[in-house]
Amino acid sequence: MSVSTIIEIFQDILDVKKGTVSLKTASSDIDQWDSVATVNIIVALEEEFRIKFKLEDIQTLETVQDFVDLVQAHKK
Repeated sequence: MSVSTIIEIFQDILDVKKGTVSLKTASSDIDQWDSVATVNIIVALEEEFRIKFKLEDIQTLETVQDFVDLVQAHKK
């Protein structure tokens, strides 16, 4: 699992410049990060890492770090 891959997924889906997204980035930091973008990010992460999130897993995600932690937890 690569943190840089997750950050690239965020940058691609949110259509922002490289370097815009960091582990501390929250949805409130980027205008393009809305509910539709969140769903697209979740789907992309599930496909990239061949995992499936449960609804309760994704309800509290706020930062990129939260997504990284969730992917790591599912990859164990």
